[in-house]
Amino acid sequence: MRRRAIRRRARLATERLEHRHMLAVSAVTATVAGDVLTLVGDDLDSSISLRVDSSAVVVTPGSDTRINGGDPGVAVTLQGVVRSLRADLKGGDDSLAADTAVPFSLPGGVTVQLGSGNNQMQFATPGQKIMLGPVSIAAGIGSNEIQIASQAGGTVTGAMTIKLGDGANRVSLENVAVTGPRIALSTGDGRDQVVISGLSGTAALAVVAGLGSALVQVTDSTLGALSVSAEQPDVSVTTSTLAAASVAGQFDTRLAMSRSKVSGAVTASSTATGGDVTVLLESYSLGGNLSATTTGGGADVRLTLDAAGGAATSTGNLLARATGQDSAITLTVNSAVSFSTGKTLALQATGSGGQVQAILNGELQAKSAAFTCQAGGVAGTVNVQNKGGFAVSSATFAAWGDVTVAGADATTSSIACTNDMRVQSGRGTAAVTVPAALDVRGLSVAGRDASFFFGGTARGADEIRGALLVSGQRQADVAVGPGGRLEVLGSLTCKAGLDATLRAEGVTSVLDVRGGCAIQGTNVETTIGASGQIGGAFAATGTRRTVTTLLSDDFVFAQQAAVTGGTGDDSFESAAGVEFRNKLSLRLGNGQNRIAVTGDPDPAQGPTVAGALTIATGTGADQISFVDAMLAGTIACATGGGADEFSATKATTFGGNVTLAMDTGYDKLYLGISDNGSAPVTFQGTLTANLGAENDLLRLGVALTSGGDANSRVVFAKTGSTIQGGPGVNVFEPVQSQYTGLPDGSIIGFASTPT
Repeated sequence: MRRRAIRRRARLATERLEHRHMLAVSAVTATVAGDVLTLVGDDLDSSISLRVDSSAVVVTPGSDTRINGGDPGVAVTLQGVVRSLRADLKGGDDSLAADTAVPFSLPGGVTVQLGSGNNQMQFATPGQKIMLGPVSIAAGIGSNEIQIASQAGGTVTGAMTIKLGDGANRVSLENVAVTGPRIALSTGDGRDQVVISGLSGTAALAVVAGLGSALVQVTDSTLGALSVSAEQPDVSVTTSTLAAASVAGQFDTRLAMSRSKVSGAVTASSTATGGDVTVLLESYSLGGNLSATTTGGGADVRLTLDAAGGAATSTGNLLARATGQDSAITLTVNSAVSFSTGKTLALQATGSGGQVQAILNGELQAKSAAFTCQAGGVAGTVNVQNKGGFAVSSATFAAWGDVTVAGADATTSSIACTNDMRVQSGRGTAAVTVPAALDVRGLSVAGRDASFFFGGTARGADEIRGALLVSGQRQADVAVGPGGRLEVLGSLTCKAGLDATLRAEGVTSVLDVRGGCAIQGTNVETTIGASGQIGGAFAATGTRRTVTTLLSDDFVFAQQAAVTGGTGDDSFESAAGVEFRNKLSLRLGNGQNRIAVTGDPDPAQGPTVAGALTIATGTGADQISFVDAMLAGTIACATGGGADEFSATKATTFGGNVTLAMDTGYDKLYLGISDNGSAPVTFQGTLTANLGAENDLLRLGVALTSGGDANSRVVFAKTGSTIQGGPGVNVFEPVQSQYTGLPDGSIIGFASTPT
């Protein structure tokens, strides 16, 4: 049996049509009541243009907007005199504009609620004037653009308040005179921009932004106080006049001013970790204080001052401060800038690891202002790169670590302080380098290591009017470079726990110290090749070793000079151009000491040492020599134990009594044993010499038969001199000698031939 086929019926189905939108048209109502135009929108996108005539207002919608139920894009004319605007456009991307072809006048004021969305309000009539009363504008979340721009001479009579929500907002105000007390602008989070151009009046501009950046530009304007607060504010002011300026940020804060005048204070600050503050001022005039501060760790304050072809003046204080750890202050002066009388210029990094740097490419002119750079935290440093020079009332540079004040130009790297200058380091190096002019009352340099260098070409008067003090816990160094002329009207002190050094080596240099001079340390080195003087007492004292080298052609020690050595090998060398016009004391202690005094053979040049000369050495092989020296006073010399040698040659003259005590050791007394002298060695007073125990050697001149000449002899002008050898084999050869005025019996304890 065959099965019958069953025919299946087709299933009915529906087909999905293409998804299509009907273009939405917003509805706006516009009414005039009294002199107030009121606009009320909906949550759709609206676009409206306003034309205010003398007896009517024309409201022109865009193609997406109908007015009072009319067709989209068809203008509506409302009769009546309109002086004020009240608009509430609600949500959506709304646009409200002024007709650019005619003046736009709403003297009664403007109150606009733009709602949320990406809105535009453009009251911009570049060819016509805008005349508004008080302005209040608000918008919600979205990217809003607000513009009020007039032909020159526009006015806003009353306050301006603009409050915008989160989003990328832009506000532009151009060519209006704001007569109200304030322009208040606030925004939410986002990247905001405020452009001010051609504003006039005394209204204070206050910008308060949320999280994100805020760029504020002010050009060709006159305002009251300008204040900007944002997470990352960036403010520029160009060719404008302000009553005051304040920029506050959490992170990076920037303020740039060019060709502008501020009658009051200027402040810039940040608070967050890593929140830098940058202030750039060019061709400016400040009537109040300038302050740049940061409180977060790892943050920098960068302050740049530049005349930039104009003038750069300030009548207030300057304060740059970074209080966080590992923060830095940098002041850069690129051309001559000036501060007024009695002010304070302070750069302060107070946290640990803080750094202060002043880069003076141009001159800092603050003749009556105190200049301080301080980095007091652990490992803090101060570095002053002094190329352009500075003139201040007083200067203090202090840090826990290194402190450097270094000049780089022999012409411009000058320092002038009406009062004192102090450079102090707690645990590092304190260094001052002045290659150009110097004029300070007093200068002190102190640190673990301390140094002062003065150089440059010779000038008429480069003075320290008070004292110069260089003090190092380890090392201290004072140096005058070739061509340098340093005048210290007070005292000069260089002292160190280890090495203390005074150097004025160049023959073209001048060292003129009117007061006393003291060099103190474990190891002391004094080298003078310069001309000049030390007008007060001179003392060089080394507890271990003292080296004094005086090679000048013209240098005077006007008062008592004392050189004290220690346990090491000390030396004292004085050349023909050096004069001691008072007492000279050389107490060199133990060690192998060397003393060499060379004078001028011309008697008219005056004595080499005018006062009493005292020499004392300890145990060790010492050498003491005088060449062409005129010693006017008494001499007391005690050499202590060791193989010592005392010699006087050529035209050396002893004007007073000489006492020589040479202790145990193989001692040598050589008098007049050089030829080619201009005169004999002369004792105008008596010589009392005791060569002490052990074998000694005496030589008095060189006989003609032994190769001498007429001046290789010794003259004893006064009777009573004695030379005595102590226990031991003492040798003296009369036939090889040449001397006069020493009768028989004056030489005691010497044999003519050694045994």
